[in-house]
Amino acid sequence: MPLNFSTYLPTLFADRGDTLRELGGGFRGDQAKLSIKDIAIVVVAGAAVVGLFFVLSRFASWREGRSAYHNPKQLFRKLAAAHSLNFRERWLLNQAASYINIPLPACLFLRPDLFDLASAHPELSPRAAELIALKRKLFDRR
Repeated sequence: MPLNFSTYLPTLFADRGDTLRELGGGFRGDQAKLSIKDIAIVVVAGAAVVGLFFVLSRFASWREGRSAYHNPKQLFRKLAAAHSLNFRERWLLNQAASYINIPLPACLFLRPDLFDLASAHPELSPRAAELIALKRKLFDRR
């Protein structure tokens, strides 16, 4: 036979009326008013919790290292170093990216079609041969 707690609740609280009133006594009268001290304690505790979460998030991001940090310039530098590009080739890639309106010059390492678009640009047409050579250097698999 399953127990029905609703039949036992009145028995449990039958003689506890005064106890329950005493428990709620702190919320009546002069004790129900908020003081500056109480508000300050809540504000300081809240700031401590927020500060703790801030410190923990900084610590977690520090532990992950710089790999989680999004830095397009650093990505471009690393890709250029991996492909052994000199300063002039890096400058040419940056110029090509700016003339064909690519926000991230590192995209040139992924899309060979952008080199054709850049070499066709009127400002870069004198350097078209250099761009084609750079395209071969980056994308030929010989």
